[in-house]
Amino acid sequence: MLIFWWIFRWISAILVTPSILLGLLLLRYKLVLVTERNSYLLRVGGLGAYILRGLFVFSSKFPALHDRNMHREATKKALYVKQNPPPRPSSTTTTTRSPRVCLMGSSTFTFWTRYKEDLKNFCGVDVSWSGAFGGSCTHQLLPHAHTLCSMYAPDVVVYFCGTNDMNFDRAEAPQTVENFVKFVAIVRQVVPKCQFLYLEASVTPLVVLRGREMVAKFEHHNTVARERLSQMEGVEFVPSSAFQRDHSMYLCDQHHLNEKGHQNLAKALAPAIRRCFEKKGIF
Repeated sequence: MLIFWWIFRWISAILVTPSILLGLLLLRYKLVLVTERNSYLLRVGGLGAYILRGLFVFSSKFPALHDRNMHREATKKALYVKQNPPPRPSSTTTTTRSPRVCLMGSSTFTFWTRYKEDLKNFCGVDVSWSGAFGGSCTHQLLPHAHTLCSMYAPDVVVYFCGTNDMNFDRAEAPQTVENFVKFVAIVRQVVPKCQFLYLEASVTPLVVLRGREMVAKFEHHNTVARERLSQMEGVEFVPSSAFQRDHSMYLCDQHHLNEKGHQNLAKALAPAIRRCFEKKGIF
């Protein structure tokens, strides 16, 4: 019996210890994303990038589970925005009221903790709210477009989504771009004159590490998006290639932006946001 007891203990240790370590690493990785601060532990040997690539594989293998998780995250975000709503549009003229800007998309916006400060520094206005939820694909934004965005009557929507579609092998251009077109139509049913800024899909260092085929998929997406959006009124394609492959802009996973990267993102977005305001007569 003693032998069986020791065998059981060894098997338990072999099975449980890696699970505990993996759980601790995932918690540490989430802390890195939330704080936008790097972890030396996760930088060693590219561990952060391996964790994220593992999450890519998991999401691609279990699409139904990923859809349920994203629906739950979107519902939680909608409740948060409802409990912390942006200021209501005033009855004054557009030239005297505060503009209403909404960020929509995935984790590049979700983990941008200082988006209001960064964008105010570069374009001089407050971004009213973020409806982004991390891990989202383009089709997952559509059912929540109203509760996260249009019900609060945005003047400008800054959109960044589609990279997860490609990273998870869920979809690619032109489907990813057409999902954005559907998103625009949903929002404009409520806010007909809303302006949209479509941020280029980032070819991050991690995308480059995944090989030329993946880079080509992202570049094709951006080409299709630029051409399709040029045919739409009140929609502008915003490039970010000036900094998107710079390793110093990213966290330990070489995919999510750090504080410096988000500041450069604000700098890239600011002129386009101001152009939207000028079109609407706000500036």
